[in-house]
Amino acid sequence: MKPPRSWHQLARLDPRELETLQDELLERRLVQELLVGSTHFRALVHERSIDPRGLGRAGWRSLPLTDRSDLAADSASFLLRPSPAGMRAHWPFGRKLALVAGGRRARNAIERSYVPIVGLTAGEGVLVEVTAHDLDVMGETGGRLLDVAGLGGSGSSIALELHAPHARWIAAYGAPRAGVHVTEGATGRDAPLVWNDDGIVGGELLRTWGPVETRALFAECSPTSGFHTSPDLAYFEVIDPSTGEPRDDGEPGELVYTDLAGHGTIFCRYRTGDHGLLTHEPCPSCGRTVPRLLNVETGSRPQG
Repeated sequence: MKPPRSWHQLARLDPRELETLQDELLERRLVQELLVGSTHFRALVHERSIDPRGLGRAGWRSLPLTDRSDLAADSASFLLRPSPAGMRAHWPFGRKLALVAGGRRARNAIERSYVPIVGLTAGEGVLVEVTAHDLDVMGETGGRLLDVAGLGGSGSSIALELHAPHARWIAAYGAPRAGVHVTEGATGRDAPLVWNDDGIVGGELLRTWGPVETRALFAECSPTSGFHTSPDLAYFEVIDPSTGEPRDDGEPGELVYTDLAGHGTIFCRYRTGDHGLLTHEPCPSCGRTVPRLLNVETGSRPQG
């Protein structure tokens, strides 16, 4: 199955098609990216004799959970750096042919995709590396976030709660794509303020959430609708925080995040430290069919 051509198609796909899509993307993520560019995951798959072919959502749990301490202890092994041997072994023929036949342009594209150009500091010794490709993905994320909020292409203004380091970048790169002017929301007031070019007007503050160290961010379409995720960019699980065992749809637990599209620093089965529940039911407010995160509790960790 080919991925949908647009966010608007993706956001309303049949849930069964979304599940198939995520199975394919998880396998591709492991085979064509993690095995090619991560020393950590190459060693892990070898040590555990994991067969990456056909892994999908069911087999994804064979990979160990990771957390902030892993990144802080050895950030270099979580940086995606494709090796020539890895590309030869795991990239499909068409991708290898494009690299060989593309000459300098193809090499420049590889550099743009995989060479970090900036680092985001997430606290406690964690540095998240970002490539030019990641900035593109963050821009797409921001555009989708604003579309979920009903602002895409409207020429409106909105105030966002922007406390996490990555949220400002996503807003900055995503807003122009959506035709929206974004500023940081006022906090600690009874009536949040929305800025526009004519001054300050009263408005509703848009809630966002994303794992703090990552490059992801999600919004609600309406209060209490839950954070609408992007199933081609992110895969979420919910686990028992004490045992690490999976929780079913609708059961609360710790949110575990896998980045399906980012380069730079890798997030795979990453324990966010935040809690909530996951549902694959269509949103009753907007009808989108993407997975949603409900009742998210961030504790001491800042929200989007």
